[in-house]
Amino acid sequence: NKEIVLDYSIYTFNVYAIKQIEEKGIKRFALSPELNYNEMKKFPLERCDIWAYGYLPLMVSKQCIIKNIGGCKKDKRGNDKQVLLEDRYSKKFLVDTNCNYCYNIIYNSSPTNLVDQMDRIKKMGIGNIRLHFTNESIDEIEYITNYFIDINEGHKKVENIDIGEFNRAHFIRGVK
Repeated sequence: NKEIVLDYSIYTFNVYAIKQIEEKGIKRFALSPELNYNEMKKFPLERCDIWAYGYLPLMVSKQCIIKNIGGCKKDKRGNDKQVLLEDRYSKKFLVDTNCNYCYNIIYNSSPTNLVDQMDRIKKMGIGNIRLHFTNESIDEIEYITNYFIDINEGHKKVENIDIGEFNRAHFIRGVK
């Protein structure tokens, strides 16, 4: 008798997908970060979660980054670690490596941050917000969590959080 909540990685991009999910008895799910706020209005938002903060995974790669930069560590225990990839614009992308299964998760170079959109999110009636932490310090986690709580409870005026560079995923512009 436990409630099943689907994560954002389960396809929920349109009402047809939601209908299929609901036919399986699942009533709650996370909205796709690829949806913009106008597209979200087609969904039963009171039963939806939205990704409001965190580094979105951009890609899962089977190419062994660790092997390419210094040798395979598949035989050793506890060898998974985080590395950074840098692109031609000097953007740094966090990579979680999993040497036992030879895959990597590559995260966006900046976190999604919808704190300045919280008034709009509240008006839409979205059921829950999600904060995802990957590599933040304890102090950063506490600061970001408290900031969202204060805004959600009306203790703080909605304005942007001081976290440096960020993005809003597709919340405003959508997928083009």
